[in-house]
Amino acid sequence: MSGLFDVCDSLFDAGFDWLFATKTRVFEVFNFTLFFAWAVAAMVDPRMFASAAYAGFGVAGSSVLATGFLAMSLMSLLGIFSAKTDSRFLGGYSLFLSSFVWALVSAGFIVAYPPLTTAMVLYPQLSLLCFLVGRKVIADSARYREK
Repeated sequence: MSGLFDVCDSLFDAGFDWLFATKTRVFEVFNFTLFFAWAVAAMVDPRMFASAAYAGFGVAGSSVLATGFLAMSLMSLLGIFSAKTDSRFLGGYSLFLSSFVWALVSAGFIVAYPPLTTAMVLYPQLSLLCFLVGRKVIADSARYREK
């Protein structure tokens, strides 16, 4: 039985090492999971957009939102798993685009006010962080390319 625990422990260590190998990867993975969660929720139960808190999303249909969030999650995933310099640029630019998308999500919640929700505070912060982390990824990639 200890052999199984050793294998699990080494897999956990390898995953942990990969996740924290760069300064930005944890945030990039978090951003991917948020997009994927939105896509899944929009595909599985589009009735969520009938809720008052999501009234600002009524302009776009749930299938459009699901497709958009799925596309963003795939683009984020490509940026995360690529190790080449040009691909890291893709990761950085996907974070820039993510910043814009999260700003739109934030606007969707603000339009639905009242009631005040935590989303009105969370998504503007996420938008700003995506912009800053994207800038960092692109700057690091450019520095790496110059070497």
